[in-house]
Amino acid sequence: MKNRKKYLTLGLLSILFLFSLGMFLIFPTDIKRTYNQSILTSDGVKIIYDVFEPKNNDFSMKTAVILGHGVMVNKNFMRTIALDLAGQGIVSIALDFRGHGRSGGSINEGDITTDILAVKEVLALRGDINMTNLGYVGYSMGGGAGFRLLDNDSDFRAMVSLAAGGRAQYSTPNLLILHGILDEAFSYSDVLGYMENKTGIPEEEIKTNHIYGSFNDGTALQVSLIKTDHFFAPYCYNNIREIRFWFLQALEGESNPDSSFTNYFLLIFSVLIASVTGFYIFLLATEIILSKIFKHSKPTEKNSNESNPEELRLLGKITQDQLKVSKINRMYWVFVLPLSIPCMVFVFPLLPVPMFYMILFSALLMGPSIATLFYQFYILKKT
Repeated sequence: MKNRKKYLTLGLLSILFLFSLGMFLIFPTDIKRTYNQSILTSDGVKIIYDVFEPKNNDFSMKTAVILGHGVMVNKNFMRTIALDLAGQGIVSIALDFRGHGRSGGSINEGDITTDILAVKEVLALRGDINMTNLGYVGYSMGGGAGFRLLDNDSDFRAMVSLAAGGRAQYSTPNLLILHGILDEAFSYSDVLGYMENKTGIPEEEIKTNHIYGSFNDGTALQVSLIKTDHFFAPYCYNNIREIRFWFLQALEGESNPDSSFTNYFLLIFSVLIASVTGFYIFLLATEIILSKIFKHSKPTEKNSNESNPEELRLLGKITQDQLKVSKINRMYWVFVLPLSIPCMVFVFPLLPVPMFYMILFSALLMGPSIATLFYQFYILKKT
């Protein structure tokens, strides 16, 4: 009966996990997704990209936004933003820069602005995109590429610098700078310096969430401080909201953009459900498998009476071993938990990397892991 309940629970959790995963992959249902398309750049590098657009294609001229990711990540980091923009009727293309994701080439060879231009050519070949009213979202490294490109390409009418700071030497049309309060890669003082350079207003007088200039003449400029760090910037609700509002104003001329974010919260909910159920599936499946491997048959009363002294001795040894295992398990928590904290020092070599939360996660994983290894060494040496 006990095993039957475990199997039933495992089955129900698996169904819930698959349902949540499916909801994440297909929701929202009114968005058409085209994954892993490819195009060659002018210097012969194969670039892979995903397209997100509304399903109700009415063949009218559409607005398009290209999304460029940061270093050491890929186009999937921009997926949530692309889905949100597509839900507003904007064709969104997220690409893998050279040397990243599925794309070819090396990040050390060529200019990644060439990768953006290749994807721009994809939009031009469609025939239903307004090619003189494009937008660009650049996250981290992708932001730097955007500043360089938009300084010379007048087809782009607006840009969002997502955790990418500002570049004083470039003139970027209709620019929104989204800066995380906990951003480890870019200093807010650098952003203020950029704003002062472009507006002529002293740094201490720069206002956040205030639009300087005008969308009509391409001089709109705004900086917004968001409660996030560098790594999670593409997934932050406030960043996604600001990006939507900015492009709807700059490219579509909407003064009162749609403020409904039901899709975002449903996607986050599906991720949380899939994560929790997946974790419990792992634990439950592990318990069932291990119980099968280490199962000891209990002697019946008849077998116990007929057992010879050797069998009774072995049975006693099994019982003693079980007691030893129980003691080891109890001592594990007494030993490992206190030792986990000093063992986090092994994460120190990662401190120069500008990824606060990634280093924190590494420390939380590495501390107990190293402590467990020390405890295993202690048990093995003792036995």
